[in-house]
Amino acid sequence: MDKRITVFVVVIVLVIIGFFGVNSLFKEKIIAPVSPESPIGGEASSTPLVVPDQAGGAQIFIGRAMLPGSGFIVVKKTSEGVTGTTTGEVIGVSDLFFAGTQENILINISQEVIEGDTLTAALYLDDGDGEYTLADEVIIDENGNPFTATFTILSEGALENEVKL
Repeated sequence: MDKRITVFVVVIVLVIIGFFGVNSLFKEKIIAPVSPESPIGGEASSTPLVVPDQAGGAQIFIGRAMLPGSGFIVVKKTSEGVTGTTTGEVIGVSDLFFAGTQENILINISQEVIEGDTLTAALYLDDGDGEYTLADEVIIDENGNPFTATFTILSEGALENEVKL
């Protein structure tokens, strides 16, 4: 009787592993560009990620992010190199968001940003584990371009008329 239960449990585990394995093989990696004719989350807009220039501090403000599936907003520091602009290390990651439009988001960052710093925010699809990892893939449009927004830190304190939530 114990062997039958063990075999049953092993079969169930293999079926579950197989389901997730097959699902990841067929996972759509290319997302159609967002347009008024094909909105994400029911809103018409052609800009899936809106990040204004802002003051420095311990958080980054994201005005709007439109995700086609569960995912994250990842903030990276950008630097000028010999070969041009490069996107560097991750300094902030949002909580997991479900598909749809998110607005007025604050993301804690691990490094202080100061006036003149340039940052890039990008949209990433979750790989199913609910946490941002290197396995999560950046969301790209039909031309292979990632949905990103580059913005600048304008001052080290709050800007006039700037409200941090």
